[in-house]
Amino acid sequence: MPFSDIRCVNHSLNLVAQHMVVPLDAHSLELLPVSKQLEKVSRIFKLAQIISGGLRGNVNACQNLSRLPALPIETRWMNGLKCLKDIIILSDEISLVIGMLPTKVRSAHHELFNESLKVAKSTLLVMEPLLDYNQLYQTQSEVTLHLVLPTYKLLETRFNSLLSGKFDDVSLHDLDSICSETVDALSRSGLAVLPHYYEEFDSVHFAAVYISPKTKKMLSFSCSERQKAKSYILSLLLQEIRLPVTPKPIKSSSSVSKLLSLVSDVYESEHVDALSNESVEDYWKSRRNVYPHLFDVALKVLSVVPSESVCESAFSQAAFLLDKRRTRLSYLKAEYVVLGTQLTNKYPELLP
Repeated sequence: MPFSDIRCVNHSLNLVAQHMVVPLDAHSLELLPVSKQLEKVSRIFKLAQIISGGLRGNVNACQNLSRLPALPIETRWMNGLKCLKDIIILSDEISLVIGMLPTKVRSAHHELFNESLKVAKSTLLVMEPLLDYNQLYQTQSEVTLHLVLPTYKLLETRFNSLLSGKFDDVSLHDLDSICSETVDALSRSGLAVLPHYYEEFDSVHFAAVYISPKTKKMLSFSCSERQKAKSYILSLLLQEIRLPVTPKPIKSSSSVSKLLSLVSDVYESEHVDALSNESVEDYWKSRRNVYPHLFDVALKVLSVVPSESVCESAFSQAAFLLDKRRTRLSYLKAEYVVLGTQLTNKYPELLP
């Protein structure tokens, strides 16, 4: 599979968030009973963006805030959700400066905090983890490909728990501020849309889960998904291991398959401390001589960047460097600048 075809996880998460609020056509009939509640959530996002834009456009108001809320831009990933989170966090500070803002902003503030606060808090209860995951994959400060599919499994578990009324991360005195109808609607729409985007991920994502020592048993995955991971790893082993030339290639392939089976049994049976802080990178560095063939596969699989967002940020920095030097480079050299920017962001010790 060409790596250029890999699904960007940030884009996928954004689409999950978007279609939790505005369902896909395929789910519109199924979610018709909760459509009114989802429209309220959509309205909440719009109000948060109006308030955020009004605050950022007023210098005096900005001076009285400990930090600025998210800039309202429709094309940014989960922008409405991010604005809502910031507005709720800054609510006490905003109430002190709301009089400085235009009528439209004051009206939006009144509607959000006096008429729809329960809906707003319930929306964050269900959807805030999406922001956290989005941030994780955008920063790319560590290897994260092996976390992509477990992220979707965790979201599915969360939505099911909320749908069954288990609000484990809500204190008892905050339960009165939760709108159960909103939680129910968003959880239902989340469970409807998750499989749609989960199916867009490919074999390399399943292989990454298997390659990660803490998730290697893939207990939350089906037999076919575990087989998909091993089949992909086998295909990489066939490329990595230089077998002797033989008139019977099927036999050679069978030999590699037996090797994988043997190594896998040892790898899977090895005890791993689930509470250990050892990263997947450090694990494979320490096991290079223990599982040499699997190490080569792990190196190839985990080197895949799961998100385009890190490349986008690198492009902006690279563009600044190119413009600053007024250079005219071929596209290939420009790509080297982009790659170099990404590497030095992650490994600053490379800088002279």
